[in-house]
Amino acid sequence: MLAQDSIELDLHARTRTSMLHEMVKIAERSWQIWDPQALLASLREREQRSTTAVANGVAFPHPARRLPDALGESVVAFARMAEPLNLGAADNRPTDLVFMVACRNDATHLQVLARLSRLIMREELMDALRVATSPRAIWDLLAEAERAIQTTQQ
Repeated sequence: MLAQDSIELDLHARTRTSMLHEMVKIAERSWQIWDPQALLASLREREQRSTTAVANGVAFPHPARRLPDALGESVVAFARMAEPLNLGAADNRPTDLVFMVACRNDATHLQVLARLSRLIMREELMDALRVATSPRAIWDLLAEAERAIQTTQQ
C-alpha cells in the first residue's frame, strides 16, 4: 500500500491544514486517489474531532469515513516533516513522522492502523526513519520491520 512515490522526506507545512493538503498531494502520486478533494475534506473532518497524532512524534491522519468512491485502491503515504509540527499528541511531542492512511473498507483500515501501530513501537525503526536519506531507504526500513514482526508472530 505504501509506494516509494508516496514517500516524502522533507515535507514543508506550518499548519495542520497545510500538512493534510500536502499529504493528499503525496498520496496522489500513487495514482489511486480519484477524488482528492473528498479525501482532504474527510481528513479535515477527522482531525476536527480529535488529533490523529500519537506519542513519539508520529501521526496517522485518516479519513473520518471510508471513501470507496474516492480511491482506486487503499493507500498509505508517508512524510517526514522538515520541521516538527505540534498536532496535540498526548505526550506533547511535536510530530515529525506522518503516515496518512486511506482505505476503501473498514477491515483494511483497521488492519493497516494495527500494523503501523506495531511498527512505531520499534524505537530503532523510528530513529532510522528520521535519518533515512531516500524514499527507497524509508520503504526498505518499513518492509524489513514488517517482515521482522511477521516472523516473531509465527
